[in-house]
Amino acid sequence: MVLPKTIRVDPLAPDPEKIAEAVEVLSKGGIVAFPTETVYG
Repeated sequence: MVLPKTIRVDPLAPDPEKIAEAVEVLSKGGIVAFPTETVYG
């Protein structure tokens, strides 16, 4: 079982290395989640 990993990204100055890490996860079939301001319900 793979434990979740949190990567904090500054929305005003995103670090390309952190974005590349998320891309790698996605390219291997993983899941990337991020919060939004939208509230459902």
